[in-house]
Amino acid sequence: DSLTPINIGIPKSIPYGSSSNFPGLTSVTSTNDSLNSGLSKYGNILHTNLYNSETEMLLDFESGIIDAYISYNSGYLSSVKQTFISTPAPFYVALIPNISKPLNEKAFLTTSLYYRFNEERISSLFDGDNVTTQNCLFPYLNKCKRMYEYNPENGRNLLNYLDDKPRKIFIKLQNESLNKLGQYFADVLSRDRIKTKFTDDNNKADIFFEFIPNSGYDDIASMMHLKNLLKFQMLEGKDNKLLTDLFEYIKYSVLSSRFDDIVYYTRLAHRTLIEDIGVFPLIRPTIHCISNENLKGCGFNNNGHLDLSNLRKVVLPSRPAEINR
Repeated sequence: DSLTPINIGIPKSIPYGSSSNFPGLTSVTSTNDSLNSGLSKYGNILHTNLYNSETEMLLDFESGIIDAYISYNSGYLSSVKQTFISTPAPFYVALIPNISKPLNEKAFLTTSLYYRFNEERISSLFDGDNVTTQNCLFPYLNKCKRMYEYNPENGRNLLNYLDDKPRKIFIKLQNESLNKLGQYFADVLSRDRIKTKFTDDNNKADIFFEFIPNSGYDDIASMMHLKNLLKFQMLEGKDNKLLTDLFEYIKYSVLSSRFDDIVYYTRLAHRTLIEDIGVFPLIRPTIHCISNENLKGCGFNNNGHLDLSNLRKVVLPSRPAEINR
């Protein structure tokens, strides 16, 4: 069936809806607007439908408005016959300090929190299937061990080194899918008699929970994303030697042509981010593509992005009506 449009649903809570992630597919919000939509190699118009609510997306899947959807969950009980495939998400979640705040100058706060990040509870900290821990900030260093093992006592003791222990911490979540993770760390801080409040104000936030690109062996995307986040936090006119050194390591890693130099500067950048600045990778979700039985060829490429190269819609054969005798 090359005449019927192919519609794919994606929740806005997944940082995956950029049209650059879908070769040949332009994100549109209306099935009537096909001027900039892509075409499958079989001739179907391709649409991405972005949803604020996963419940709304599932109802549209049940009713046949969309043919497939992307989700952190591998599927729900449904009257629609469905298939699904999965891949590690092309991003992970990191804990990032607001370096413009004095309490983050020596990385004690986020390091204290990381000491109390319990990997054994990971399945309850994110609404999704097959969530894994993430120990590396850059994909190239994909065999990292956890920098600091889970040790609540060490975490609590670190806060004693703060010159002025805060009474309240402001937390910024990139979106609502990180609510459980944010609440977990809010509970940790409450045990130190530190109140927490969630905010959408980047300048007000003391710590951030942010999605970081993590595609294949592309360290550059991860590096540049973290660099831009930290650079945005820098106070104008204030010299920060740690960041100056970090940005140099990233520059040399990106521009070097020698393999040994790339490894050397990548490791320096990684160590500086974790040990000196207090940026910590936490979890990596799994992405699932669930499709109905009429849609074939849904897949992911090596970077974890949706691969539409073999996407096609089929007309299933119907059983002949029984002849009345």
